[in-house]
Amino acid sequence: MMKKKRITLEFTEEELHELAEMMGLVLIQLGETWQYLDKKRAKTWEQVAGKVLRIASHEVPDLVGQMEPSPQHKYWSFRPEYVEDAFFSTVHDELREASFWSELVAKMAEQALEAAIPTAVDMPDEERQRRTASLQEALQREVQTYGIQRLCFMIPERPDSLFPLS
Repeated sequence: MMKKKRITLEFTEEELHELAEMMGLVLIQLGETWQYLDKKRAKTWEQVAGKVLRIASHEVPDLVGQMEPSPQHKYWSFRPEYVEDAFFSTVHDELREASFWSELVAKMAEQALEAAIPTAVDMPDEERQRRTASLQEALQREVQTYGIQRLCFMIPERPDSLFPLS
């Protein structure tokens, strides 16, 4: 068996701090999606992230005392009080929110298509996507600009005009 080559990376304390927070985000995402993932690959990611956190917990003065061994895993993690104000928590929250709104506008566009063209349920996915793409974009812009207050006014009661027959 061929020996794996070891690589050394150098980081400033600030860079290692940022990398540790990135690994915190990776571990949160792994935890939330574990049941859907390839276990071997997910375990490798978990081990690498844990290794970075362990090193950071000893090498970055700002993080000393902010991390602890995870009781249910064999890696270091951030203390809950640190996580609340950490940038990676904000990134995670924004990702979840963006995903929610993207799924909402996609479903609204799909419903409008089905209301306008009853046979749309039998269309191939690519055709449905092609026909709803511009409406999804418009709905997404609306949500990003104004929130959901005006969203219900964007789809007419009879959405036939939104979807030309071609």
